[in-house]
Amino acid sequence: MGVRRVLQRWNERLRKRAGFTLVEVLAVTSIMTGLASNGNNFAACKDKANQTVCKNNLMQIHRALMMFLMDNESYPQAWFFPPDKHPYREQYNIANILKSYTGAPQLFICPTACQELQQRKITYLWNDQLNNKGQDSLPNPTETWVMEDINAVTNKVPPSHDTGYNVLFGDGHVKFLAGPPQLRPAG
Repeated sequence: MGVRRVLQRWNERLRKRAGFTLVEVLAVTSIMTGLASNGNNFAACKDKANQTVCKNNLMQIHRALMMFLMDNESYPQAWFFPPDKHPYREQYNIANILKSYTGAPQLFICPTACQELQQRKITYLWNDQLNNKGQDSLPNPTETWVMEDINAVTNKVPPSHDTGYNVLFGDGHVKFLAGPPQLRPAG
């Protein structure tokens, strides 16, 4: 019997047998592993993009605050977080106070915040220790937080951005922190 005939018989036996060959199992396993790792990369990329949108929102809010400070010479008097579910009805809601400076109410909504918070039209916390203070009264603007992701103050929901929170500081920089900033007096 020739080699060709032996290979044909083995091939016929393998086809009749139920199950998969080792090569087939390895091929499917490698494909599935590749798909799973690409899925994780996609989720990580999406989270990074949302984190960047959030950071840009906070930077735009800082610009609006600077314009407010130029007009009023002090930070606004605002709630830490508005108690009403309709923020634009509230006199002390930071989103309402800065509305004429931002022109974009969506700046106050982090794209990764839960739906319930997004419906309130604000997902950032205001440091109410800054109320009615001048910018010059901040002892250390690089360490004094101005606004942050709301999820930073509760353990009931996960961090907004998988591993941490975006925080806007008095000097205008936004930093990504693994935990919430220290609540300390503004001055």
